[in-house]
Amino acid sequence: MTEANDVETKRHEICFYLQRNIRYNARRAAFFLRWGRFTSFVGLFLGSSSAVSFISGLPSSVSVACGMTVAFFSALDLIVGTGQRFSLHCDLRKRFLELEERLEREAQPSDKTFREMWSAVRRIEADEPPHLRALELMVRNEVMASMYDRDELLEHYIPLPWPVRATAQWIDWDTTSAQPEPMKAQPLT
Repeated sequence: MTEANDVETKRHEICFYLQRNIRYNARRAAFFLRWGRFTSFVGLFLGSSSAVSFISGLPSSVSVACGMTVAFFSALDLIVGTGQRFSLHCDLRKRFLELEERLEREAQPSDKTFREMWSAVRRIEADEPPHLRALELMVRNEVMASMYDRDELLEHYIPLPWPVRATAQWIDWDTTSAQPEPMKAQPLT
């Protein structure tokens, strides 16, 4: 392998890794933002005076259920800390973007530059909560769709069943047996 090929391989590896983490943290931030907004909507809607007036005319069990719904979503939002998690994932995404920008500024990165960048990646990862594996595979597929041609994408695409994709933000699915299935691949286009 020539030195130029070695540099390009190293550049590709770190670029792919950074892109995957940028997209992962962007998705997590968007998820927590939507969750926080939904919780606020539920609290505002069911707690507003017009809703309370309407609900008070209904059987008492309905108003109790509405009150419990508001309390449940508010408590869940408080326990999970959607605002803090949103901020954390925005910050992590920004730090990965800064590394990607640094890589793009380097015309011919040296081995020292690559070592420094991987070291910076590890420092960022130390601040990250554990990754959700199915979501990580989903963003991996997205990055591949953005970087590779169709044939290469189809060769490495790892399809996930729709229930796994739909709940990837909530459940840490075991994806150890997930393998590329070229015939089943439906690339993102």
